[in-house]
This record gives sequence, C-alpha cells and structure tokens, in this order.
Amino acid sequence: IGVLTTAAKAEMATEEAMAYAYKMMTTLNKSARDAMVKYNVHACTDVTGFGLLGHTYEMAEGSDVEIRLDVDAIDLIPAEFTLADRGIIEAARKLFDELDPANQPYVNNEEKLTDAERALFGMRIDVLGDITLDDEQEVRSLIEEYRQMELDVRLTFDYQKIAEAHGKLSILVAERMVDRINAIGTVTIDKLEYIRACRAEFLALSRYERRLVTNEAVLNDAEAELNVLLLQQSEAKAVDKLISKIGFVFFGPLKVLDARAAYNNLDDAAKEKVENYSTLVTAE
Repeated sequence: IGVLTTAAKAEMATEEAMAYAYKMMTTLNKSARDAMVKYNVHACTDVTGFGLLGHTYEMAEGSDVEIRLDVDAIDLIPAEFTLADRGIIEAARKLFDELDPANQPYVNNEEKLTDAERALFGMRIDVLGDITLDDEQEVRSLIEEYRQMELDVRLTFDYQKIAEAHGKLSILVAERMVDRINAIGTVTIDKLEYIRACRAEFLALSRYERRLVTNEAVLNDAEAELNVLLLQQSEAKAVDKLISKIGFVFFGPLKVLDARAAYNNLDDAAKEKVENYSTLVTAE
C-alpha cells in the first residue's frame, strides 16, 4: 500500500489498483482486532502511509529486534501492471536493494519483481516509435540495461529494435552537436564557457556518434583561436600591471622603460587589449 499511495501522488498507479487499496484502507479494523485479542500481542500498528514494510522496519528498529514476515500469508493487491506502473516496479527494486544484504534472502518472492522488470523492459521496447531527441534518456537507459543482462535473458528481447532506435538516436545527437558547433560563430573570450561546453558534450558522445559529427574541425579551430585570445589577454594584463606600478616617474624611471619594453614585445592584437597605455605615454 505504501508503494501504491506514493505512486498515486505521482499519478503512476492504475485506477483498479488504487480502488482496491482504498477499499482495504477504509475497511474497519474490527475483524483484525477480534483476531488479535486471542493472542499475547505486545505491539500493533496500521499499515497505511509507509506500508507494511515501512512500519515493520520502524517497530523493529525502535525495539531492537528482528521481525520475520511470511510473505505467502500476506494478501497482495491484485493488479495487471502496465507502463504506467513503471514507477511502482522501480520503487520496489529500490526498496529491495536498500535492504541489508543479510535480510534480502528473507524476501522469498524477489523472482516476481524480476519477472515484472523483464516484462516492463519488453513493453518499453515495444512502444519505441519514431525516435526523437526527447527519447534520448529512455533509449540510452534501454541500451545500458540490456548490456547488464545475462546472455540468456538478452536473447528473449528484440535487440534489432533496440539497435535501430540507438542508430536513429545517434544520428540525431550528432546533428545536434553539429548545430551547436556551428553556433560558435566568431570566436571571442566571451564565448569561453560555450566553447568548453561544446567540447565536453562532444567528449561525452560515443565513438560512433563522434564520427558522425562532420564539423569537429570547426570546434578545434575555435579552441585554437580562443587559446590565442586568452594568451593575448594574459600578456596585456601583465603589461597593464607593469604600467600601474610606475607611480612617480622621478623615483622610478626604470619602471617606465620596463613597461615600454614589455608593451613593444606584444603583437598588435595584444597591444589593443592594454587598458592603461595612455598612462605609459604620459609617464614617458
């Protein structure tokens, strides 16, 4: 119930499953109470909100005890899952993975979760249609999950459809990269972050996707131009610093000479970046 109520908030639970859950949660506890008083019960809790596992965990932790559940004796909410239940299945896997490894063997129906995950994987493949960039995360996720499967499990799925989707996505991703590189235009220092982001995005592509990017040379040239501009800026700032140290000329004539020599060593583009050149001229 805890998983279902959480899924309901995200609108990922089916109406049938939630109707059954609501019916269970609104049923009076009279019958449960009548059964309970027959035994020496020393702890009791509801199972809504955090669900059976959540409340059981809190009681066990708070009392410093272990609680063992008979899964086969617990009524499960009947529901045929669809792609809309993906969040529920993933939440169940997350809960299982977060269990202490020593306690995981006590979950005697994990195979049901595994079967649901495989069925869901097949559904995700079946609904692949015309691939767009909006499908990028899903296609990459399918590829990664497929690679992590055992060989005998892989053979149960339509790899051809996954491969075709991956191929179409690779073309779209490469075209997006081409457009972003072309958008660099005239290289200026102001475009430093954009050019670096383009390089990072390019390096994040697969080898096959990189080969599809037809204008990497444009990116290479932009980086080279940017490095020249950064060097010129650095040299100009160094000269500006020398000029700013001139102070009273009578006591520091050598500083004037040093600043002039440094300025003269700059190329024309770097000289244009010296901001306080007029101060040097005045000092001279």
